[in-house]
Amino acid sequence: MENKIRVVISELAKKKLKLTGNVKRKKDQQNLFAATGEGPSENRGGDRKYHDFRSKRESVQKFIMNFQPLESHYCRGKVKRRIYLDLSLNILKLYKIYEDQVSPGYSVTKSFFRKVFNTSFNIGFGSPRQDVCSDCLQLIERLKIEKSEIEKQKLRTQYRIHKLRAECFFDILKQDDPETLVLSFDCQKNLPLAKVADQSAYYSRQLYIHNFTIVEGNSHVPLTKDNVYSYVWTEDQASKGANEVSSCLYHCLNQLSVDGKTLIKLIADGCGGQNKNTILLGMVAKWLHGTQHTNIKQVEIVFPVTGHSFLPPDRVFALTEKKIRRLETITNPQTYIDVMASNATIHRLVDEVPIFDWKSACKGVLKSTQTLHFQINNLEEEEEVEVPAPKKKKKKENTIKKWYNNVSNTCFTTCGKGDCDEEVFSNSQEEMTAVECFELLYSDDIVKFIADMSNLYALQRNHTLNVTSNEIRVYIAILLLTGYLTQNSTSLPANDKFAKVREYFTKLNVNFTANFTKAGSSHISIDETIVPYFGRHGTKQHIHGKPIRFGYKLWSAATRHGYLVNFEPYQGASGPSLKMQSELGLGAAVILELHSRLPIELGPYNLYFDNFFTGLPMLKYLREQNVGGTGTVRENRLENCNLPNSKDMKKSQEASYIIRLLKNLLQLNGMIIVSSL
Repeated sequence: MENKIRVVISELAKKKLKLTGNVKRKKDQQNLFAATGEGPSENRGGDRKYHDFRSKRESVQKFIMNFQPLESHYCRGKVKRRIYLDLSLNILKLYKIYEDQVSPGYSVTKSFFRKVFNTSFNIGFGSPRQDVCSDCLQLIERLKIEKSEIEKQKLRTQYRIHKLRAECFFDILKQDDPETLVLSFDCQKNLPLAKVADQSAYYSRQLYIHNFTIVEGNSHVPLTKDNVYSYVWTEDQASKGANEVSSCLYHCLNQLSVDGKTLIKLIADGCGGQNKNTILLGMVAKWLHGTQHTNIKQVEIVFPVTGHSFLPPDRVFALTEKKIRRLETITNPQTYIDVMASNATIHRLVDEVPIFDWKSACKGVLKSTQTLHFQINNLEEEEEVEVPAPKKKKKKENTIKKWYNNVSNTCFTTCGKGDCDEEVFSNSQEEMTAVECFELLYSDDIVKFIADMSNLYALQRNHTLNVTSNEIRVYIAILLLTGYLTQNSTSLPANDKFAKVREYFTKLNVNFTANFTKAGSSHISIDETIVPYFGRHGTKQHIHGKPIRFGYKLWSAATRHGYLVNFEPYQGASGPSLKMQSELGLGAAVILELHSRLPIELGPYNLYFDNFFTGLPMLKYLREQNVGGTGTVRENRLENCNLPNSKDMKKSQEASYIIRLLKNLLQLNGMIIVSSL
């Protein structure tokens, strides 16, 4: 039999129930509590339509989860709590995409979609990236355009190894060892003084304040004044170079306690003018040699992968710049210092901390990087460099050298008189060829060793070489053969810097002109063209204010549709002179040279140019040749023409003009146009 619980209600309770009413509801509640041990649930209020919209909510959630989140370039690990979608998206765009592809019956309102997005997920939208690693961008773009699957796999492997190396640096930065002192340092961007809302001050040359910050501890330690040290100075006191950085770091090392530490790690970015140089090495060596702490066994300087150098000082700079952005006006350096003092201990360089000339001191002790027997950039993490022992100088002995007129077997029969009289070759051996002599010294073991080391080096650089010993021999033979110049060209013009490609330019111009005759035009515009180039060449130009500042400058003749008819590269003042350049000047000589290359059958031509080329003697010469010329002209080339100056013309009505018929001059407000027609 089931155990039944009997509820006994006293007479007093019955009377109370009668007074309050609804006796049956109270009895039902008591019976429910006696049976289950729980009171009745409250069913009033709440979202009554929650279950009705469950299918629509699940449809929206499934749609949002289909989007692939971005991999944040600035995060040092995988972000678990918040993910980011593409920066081109937003909630409204996602809603429109959902409505376009949703099945009938699952359409929702904008507010419902936004509520599900904000309450069911922790999703944000990315922002435009800045200061991104160039290697990452290059590999990603190459992956997009690569067709071969084999090459794609190689690029993916390179990209993965590059990311792993970056993550390895951040793992080093996270390590917490009680016997290791970690110091990370960096320079903040220049802070302008004065910082005012005046527009003219923005375009004026301002005084900069330099901030060099050192953080003690790994990347997980809290940033407080006790472990953050900022060295501040203005640019009129000192520059921001290796001497200043080394002096600040030297002062910090002397101030910190290194008791119980055996290893010091210095972590900084790879800026060659400040951190990555022999000057910093010399400073560390001086401190390590002069310190009284014998417990320090080693000092390591760690440089991150280029483009992945987010350091603890960057977190300090972010806090400082966040407060600086809220200040509209800063006219005193002390204002910057007060803001920095909220996050760090301030030291005034020059005033409190002296600057030492580490660069001059290191020159007499350390070799320059050009004379080192290894390349710093090519060293692996675990690779040890063997420094050769200094060679002992031997005393020169006054010995009589025996010279031979030709090479014969007698030269190789014995070692001669000295420390060893052992025979190397016997007189009975036959004469050896040059290849046999080479192979006698460079044996198969040596060639195989070179091939193995080349393959190993290629693997360290994420490449596949698989070179063989025979290929190494062929490569050595090619190097030897390239040392003999059998057809050296000595007929090239000495003043033509493009002599080696002059024939190539000539063929291009011939093709340009040949196609121009098929759809020719008598209106030709002549101007300069900049071809982008950032390498080293004697003819490279730098033109300030142009969209393309560095590159080769070409004198170009083109139609009004942009078709290039002819060109001539500019070679500077030391280049070959053009025809009539000494009489008319460079600009006029360019016009006449390019006009002479145009097809005669399509003439006469009308030429158009700017004020660099225009001159009245050149226009007169063109008119004599029955060639039209139109261009703006500079005031100093008008040859005493009675035209008002530009200041007086600016006071006149807009678009007004003055004509001088004798010289065919038309002066507009702010512009002078000259025509030889």
